Amino acid sequence: MEKIKHNVLFEGDVQSIGLLEEGNTKVTMATGLLLPGEYDFGLISRREIIQITYGAAGINGELYRAGGDPCIIEAGKKVTISVPKAAAYLCVFD
Repeated sequence: MEKIKHNVLFEGDVQSIGLLEEGNTKVTMATGLLLPGEYDFGLISRREIIQITYGAAGINGELYRAGGDPCIIEAGKKVTISVPKAAAYLCVFD
């Protein structure tokens, strides 16, 4: 049975709801909100495809906007996100 996992990070300024598929212990995709700020997520263990769905965010120094191209980050890379105004995203984990 699939489950939903709620994550609260950075004192509540970043929140996501992720999907745990049956038999899986890791989230396979998540959608979330980011309040304005600078966020360092450190090194990631899986490839991430991040699509900004509302607003804009700087991801590893490049600006991504809603309706634009997704940001693809390979496993083992560092992720920093800068948000000038509230933004929303969808992230798929490989």
